[in-house]
Amino acid sequence: MIFLFLIPRTICLLLNSGADIERLKIIICMKKTGFTLEELKSYLDIAETSNMHEHPELIAGMIQHKENLKNQMAQFQTVLDFIDQKLSEGSWLERKA
Repeated sequence: MIFLFLIPRTICLLLNSGADIERLKIIICMKKTGFTLEELKSYLDIAETSNMHEHPELIAGMIQHKENLKNQMAQFQTVLDFIDQKLSEGSWLERKA
């Protein structure tokens, strides 16, 4: 069980077990990767009551989400490469003659 204490400008968590820590890691990971709170709740509800392999629709959703993340990473890599190129050239725009 996770206990959450709200103190002004601070959040304190009391984790009782390794399962609590694992649950928190899953929540943080899924939230950072764009899952809505509703999606996150669906996955966690099933995780607590059954094996995920009993729910192929959730596995398919997770695989699709993983593919979306890979595509986003590729797009970010293109942006990073462009920035690196401009930094090495020392100019953001081609100069007009």
